[in-house]
Amino acid sequence: MDALEIHELAQTRSGGSRAAAAQWELALTRLVSTGPGDADTRSVFHASKSPSQLSRLAAMLGGGESRALRELIAYSDESAHSLSDWLDALDVLQAWLDEQHIRVTAVRAAGYVSCSSQAAPGESLPSTVKRMLEEYGFDTVTG
Repeated sequence: MDALEIHELAQTRSGGSRAAAAQWELALTRLVSTGPGDADTRSVFHASKSPSQLSRLAAMLGGGESRALRELIAYSDESAHSLSDWLDALDVLQAWLDEQHIRVTAVRAAGYVSCSSQAAPGESLPSTVKRMLEEYGFDTVTG
């Protein structure tokens, strides 16, 4: 995805605000720098609720974890929850991990959300992740 396409996509989400367009453009540039394919990037871009959510995902992916984004989208496609729900659930998980001073790979984070999704397919995914974290925590040794 080139700079012009990033700029044009950012404009579509800006609501006409230059500041919002700049935030979306920066967040999308960060996501693109993690290496995912264009189709995955577009899917996540459209599912994101805010530039900050997109930036948090890019930070979680870091360098070389574009495979995690592909897995996240595949998990979402196979679940009863939308990709937007998955991004919200990852935000809940990341906030909890930050509070606990725990760092995990994006693949492990996506796996945790996947287990939560399977445990309660008819419930709010962010709420389910929160409940699972409160009841079971996050195993930093095995998984």
